[in-house]
Amino acid sequence: MYFLLWWIPAFTYYSLIVRIRNIAEHSVTPGETNLNNTRTTKASLLTRYPMVPHHVNFHLEHHLFTNCPWYNLPKAHEMLKQKELSDKICVENSYFSVLKQATSG
Repeated sequence: MYFLLWWIPAFTYYSLIVRIRNIAEHSVTPGETNLNNTRTTKASLLTRYPMVPHHVNFHLEHHLFTNCPWYNLPKAHEMLKQKELSDKICVENSYFSVLKQATSG
């Protein structure tokens, strides 16, 4: 059972998920300031559990507020949107759109 639950995912789909998340978090960003060199990617209900558990899609907030617990990252995101920073932060609507940007050159 241990083998099925840990090792098979580790050598199959998990490495793909980690690669996509890394691209979404740090690639193809303007990168001029701390607000836009890391990205927050919105996740649908279908992608939230297998791909971004514990709100790891709020990666910008994770970098800005390093002591913020994972369950408060959505609140930190809302706080950033309410300040006059919404046009300065890097937020993408989906992982598909990030991959499209990364592969379009």
